[in-house]
Amino acid sequence: MDKLSPDIDRLTKRYPIERIEKQHKRGKLHVVERIKYFFDKGSFTELDFGDPNADVGVVTGKGLVNGRPVYLYAQDFTYKGGSVDLAHAKKIVHLIDEALNNRGIIVGMIDSGGARIEGGVDSLEGYAMIFRKIVEASGKVPQISLIMGPSAGGAVYSPALTDFICMVKGISYMFVNGPRVVRRVTGQDVSPEELGGPDIHLAISGVAHLLGSDEYEAMDKVKKLISFLPTSCRECPPHDMQEGNAGRIKEMELYSELVAKGESFDVRDIIGYLLDKESFLEIQDAYAQNIVVGFGRVDGMVVGIVANNRMHYEGRLDSRAGVKAARFISFCDAFSIPILTIVDTPGFLLGVEEEHRGMIRHVAKLLYAYANARVPMVSLIIGNAYGGGYIAVGSKNLGNRYVISWPTASLGVMRAEEAYEVLYGKHRDKCDPRHRQMFIEEYREKIEKPEAGYEKGYIDEIIDPTLTKSKVSLSLRKLIESYSCKCRRYGVSPT
Repeated sequence: MDKLSPDIDRLTKRYPIERIEKQHKRGKLHVVERIKYFFDKGSFTELDFGDPNADVGVVTGKGLVNGRPVYLYAQDFTYKGGSVDLAHAKKIVHLIDEALNNRGIIVGMIDSGGARIEGGVDSLEGYAMIFRKIVEASGKVPQISLIMGPSAGGAVYSPALTDFICMVKGISYMFVNGPRVVRRVTGQDVSPEELGGPDIHLAISGVAHLLGSDEYEAMDKVKKLISFLPTSCRECPPHDMQEGNAGRIKEMELYSELVAKGESFDVRDIIGYLLDKESFLEIQDAYAQNIVVGFGRVDGMVVGIVANNRMHYEGRLDSRAGVKAARFISFCDAFSIPILTIVDTPGFLLGVEEEHRGMIRHVAKLLYAYANARVPMVSLIIGNAYGGGYIAVGSKNLGNRYVISWPTASLGVMRAEEAYEVLYGKHRDKCDPRHRQMFIEEYREKIEKPEAGYEKGYIDEIIDPTLTKSKVSLSLRKLIESYSCKCRRYGVSPT
């Protein structure tokens, strides 16, 4: 059996049993137990140990998570509520500097009531130091936050500045002002869970990205997330270029038939057939469900997935979907993760509320993210691809390097029926009743069919749906091999 690292043994002896039991009574693991579970056995080394000025309310160290180098700062709620003062902040800043210098993924285990009151302005300046350092590391090394208890006041902004936030059901919550302050100022009586629990931040606010039913599941999800990520922007993701699972190709034919009939289905099923078995990790699965994003592998190659989901709003884009997808695409681009987009959208969500919510501004972020991305990008058009929706997620001239289409796809400015109303609606009473049907049939044949896009060079291949996985895999592999010269310039192997 692998031995625990000496630093873990030392940590265990540092904390009296009564403090650990106090944490257990709250239904939570102690910081040492979290570290033991999270890191590979024998790999953890503590930083700042023995420094008399170091704050013992946060443990900082490095180790391996399934063989990948990870730098951790973990707050101890049993010491002054995990509150932050200047010394506490300096330990976190030092940890982030170490990760930047040595190229390692950063994980923060947040369990803090916020700024330490007795620290005064020093506590506030400490938070400012942390915020600035997280921003400095942004886009250079991946940063993940695990909310393992309260994250209140200034404590919420440090995880909000990181790339991903994972919450834990029943014990974690995030808010700027707590229930007591809200009650005193507004008169509203609200519980911590109703104000900023996981259900709020996963489904309504979009602040959080992953959820664990308990601390172990939350840490397991973060471990899986880490398995897809490079240790810095100067490396390629951990591709395994070996052949993956063949996938169930016949199901693709079934879904193409559903598309042709205009029936609904969950795009996650198609994602499951395209990716290697059980490799998909969905991000923000309860938020803006009209678009699905997440990580997976295609024949061993790490890929970011962006997919319209016709189960929600017919797959139409709205402000929430725009922000969700744009942020994910920008992350993938920063860390050389190829993007596979599955296109099936009739356009944008209609309505006064959505316009007033700022859909123009938020969907523009999606356009910017695609146009700015330089990583390999493959687009698979399976169904509807109309108007601005087609441009935003499927178009070649926005940045997709290779565009594949099923024969059941429909492309155009708008659907045939809508086009007829725009062009002839005012004169429908004067038109021959057969005119509408003839127009629709001709429009579908000459404009909507993917052959029109293929002839103009906007679509690279129209494929038999049963060949989808092999075609996607081949196109990704070719683009990755071409792109990986970037990694070789830095002396890093793409594998």
